[in-house]
Parts: sequence; C-alpha cells; structure tokens
Amino acid sequence: MTRQETAKLLTIISAANDRFTINEEKVAVWHAILEDIPFAVAQKATMVVLATNIHPPSVAEIREAALSYMRPHLPTAGEAWAEINRAVSRYGVYRSKEALASMSPLTRRVAECIGWETICLGEGIEGVLRSHFVKMYDEQREYEHRWADLPPALNSRPETKMLADHFKGVDDE
Repeated sequence: MTRQETAKLLTIISAANDRFTINEEKVAVWHAILEDIPFAVAQKATMVVLATNIHPPSVAEIREAALSYMRPHLPTAGEAWAEINRAVSRYGVYRSKEALASMSPLTRRVAECIGWETICLGEGIEGVLRSHFVKMYDEQREYEHRWADLPPALNSRPETKMLADHFKGVDDE
C-alpha cells in the first residue's frame, strides 16, 4: 500500500467517526504498519471493522482484520489430531517417515516433538496424549500467527528453540 492509499484509508475512518483525526505523524505510522497489505484488502478490512465497532479503529485492528483475509489456513487442533489418527491408522509405528510426511507442517512439528512411537504406542492414555498434543499445537499455532502478523520490518524472529527443548523434562517430573 502506498502512503497516499494509507491517507485515503484514514480519510475513510475519519468520515465514519468524527473523533478520528488525521495528521502527518498518524499517516506515517499507519503506513509503516500497513504498507505490506494490499490497499483493496485493507479497505475491505476497514469497512468491516467500522461496521462492527462503535469506536475508531486502531491500526492493529485494521491489520488483524486484513491479515485474517490473507493468512493461509492453519488446521485447527481438532483437524490436526485427525491427521495424526489417519497417519497412525495408515502407517503405524514402523513407517514414521511416511506418516510424518503425510501431515501438514505444523502438525508434523508437534508430532515430532511428542515422538511418533509415543503417539502410536500410547495405548490407554489417548485422552492424555490428545490433551498434550492440543496444548502444544495451539501454542505453536499462536506463535506462527503472532510472527506472521507482524509487518516485515518488525518480523525478524529471535533465535527459536525447538518445542522439544521447551517441554524437555515435563514427563520426568
């Protein structure tokens, strides 16, 4: 989005809400945060936010609404658990590489952290295993969204640790 399009977006917001003022600093900040979003998407998001809120929107609300149209679908925890169950049924414990390759990337990362053998042989504890999987999956899904939602200028991820390191020792307690 260009700086002029950002100013146009702010004019739309101002027309919808008398308390919303526009100045050069606001245009500069909003542009820095929204410049990677196509104007048509930002405009649609702005109209949706204006239609559903009584207060002037923040730049974060507009960005979040716009990104909800643009971001790729990540499976829900339930969909991911279904992927796990299909892979267990189809490949079993001994064909782990094929099983992991059949999964979406996020599901695969969480399955690798838990361990394919643990998933396959977790007899009698499926509810506990599912609960741990869902918790780990939701944390990773939120992490992916949080970083993907940042403007490119702010999206330099810090060095990350593997999920397995994060949960190391949890079962030992």
